[in-house]
Amino acid sequence: MSADKAAEATLGTDETYAASLKRQLEARARFVHRWTTTDDSLDQSEPSDWVAIARKHLLPRSWTIVQTTVTESRRDESFSVPPRLVIKSPRGMRSMESAANLPGNEILSDLKRAGDKS
Repeated sequence: MSADKAAEATLGTDETYAASLKRQLEARARFVHRWTTTDDSLDQSEPSDWVAIARKHLLPRSWTIVQTTVTESRRDESFSVPPRLVIKSPRGMRSMESAANLPGNEILSDLKRAGDKS
């Protein structure tokens, strides 16, 4: 319907209504094609009412995934755990597969046993 109104408004002196309507319909078709096949930002030449109509009718926008690159990152020694904070037990390093193997669990059980004796 907006093409009909625009065709009447932009009708040239030596142009037929059919030619003006065809030009308006082609402009809208180019907009819909661009809207659905690219994710380029639209310039101001497209009327905002066309964008509103495209959004109202949920015309899908094509979108592209930006090519990503992988970069290796290495931290210097300032990020390592200081040796004074590493706890070594007589049994060697423990695996941390359950909550019972967490560091500090042994200390809590010792405190609990000490509390039971008093």
